[in-house]
Amino acid sequence: MDDLHNVTIASVAQALAADYFSIYYVNTENDRFIEYSASSEYQELGIETEGEDFFNLSRKNIRRIIHPDDRDFFLERFTKEKVLSALFTQPTFTLTYRLMFGDTPTYVHMKATRMKDRSDCHIVIGVSNIDDQMKAQEEYQKAKKASLTYSRIAQALAGDYFSIYVVDPETERFSEYSATEEYDTLGIEKGGENFFETSRSNIQKVIYPEDRDMLLSVFTKENLMKELEENGIFTFNYRLLFGENPTYVSMKATLMTDDEGRYLIIGVNNIDAQMRREYEYARNLSAAKDKAYRDQLTGVKSKHAFSEAEERLEQQIADGSAEPFSIIVCDVNGLKQINDTLGHKAGDEFIKKACAVICKTFDHSPVFRIGGDEFVVISSGADYDRRDELMTQIQEHNQAALKTGGAVIACGMSSFDPERDKNISDVFERADELMYSNKKRLKE
Repeated sequence: MDDLHNVTIASVAQALAADYFSIYYVNTENDRFIEYSASSEYQELGIETEGEDFFNLSRKNIRRIIHPDDRDFFLERFTKEKVLSALFTQPTFTLTYRLMFGDTPTYVHMKATRMKDRSDCHIVIGVSNIDDQMKAQEEYQKAKKASLTYSRIAQALAGDYFSIYVVDPETERFSEYSATEEYDTLGIEKGGENFFETSRSNIQKVIYPEDRDMLLSVFTKENLMKELEENGIFTFNYRLLFGENPTYVSMKATLMTDDEGRYLIIGVNNIDAQMRREYEYARNLSAAKDKAYRDQLTGVKSKHAFSEAEERLEQQIADGSAEPFSIIVCDVNGLKQINDTLGHKAGDEFIKKACAVICKTFDHSPVFRIGGDEFVVISSGADYDRRDELMTQIQEHNQAALKTGGAVIACGMSSFDPERDKNISDVFERADELMYSNKKRLKE
């Protein structure tokens, strides 16, 4: 295991600090500091990478590079006294503000953590980019100085990780640095040999059953090394089981090289809250979209949905990919009279009965309600092949309804002709004219 613990801080920073613009290691007794930058963009700000008088230099630089609206807020809170006072009573000190890269403001998050060493006078300060968290993280860059061990830097920077593994890909010897007590409850080995074999054995015990086969198929040494050689990073989301509770996590692996050789850094990050927010958002978005695309009275598709269907057909007509289809325009006769004599509630029931007839007849086609008593059917496939037969069924229904007082539905149908129809309006207008002719005959 000694070869793992001899890996330099520069390599660790490269592997673990991908989410950080910059990382500072500060001695609070004399204010000497070293900066490990993970971002060339951050380096362009012209901030000192090492030296003395850290807090005063930071306050001087911040006047130049911070968003004007955030300067007073930052300067009032970021003093040596307030940072150390906060770290005396809590694990971290944090600030969120905006840096100016040219004319572009970018939100960043500062996180300071006290190092647990003998002198207890060192702190690590990370400045991370939170402006675009959902995008791919910036490429790792080598840190500039080396003075801390793997375990100490892991304690300082791995607060968002359940666990971090350092693996020798040749021997498969590994060390694990756990950042949470919760992860320890899984009973996973913290070090040893045969990392991939051990991990695949653990998958059977601690992974949510629905995710096991997928993770086992993906998480092999061959797959991991191939992905890292080609793309530089490997990520995979799955669910860990804490007791009976599945928790979403993200595995992220990167391959680093230093004077000692090549090493895998594998982090298991807790993304449960983020994933559940995204699923909730997707469910709400789907429900809202369904509501917008669904007519509340009849349950068929809405006028908004018909507009989108028209756009799709227009595009298919334009690029020559449109399949044969017909448009049937329907209008329910007598709705105004029912509303005037029996009330709108009776009128609504009348509309629903007429809609049921249309849906039953064209049961393989989308039906849209585009107005109070107006419906449109876009018929394709089996319904298109039987279009004349289905129109006859509507006529037979109308003949019976005229005798019994049921819902009479005037209809007009027109089929798409690629030789003469340049857009869907040509088809719709012919069907609409035929519907009005049918409506007139039914009244007569």
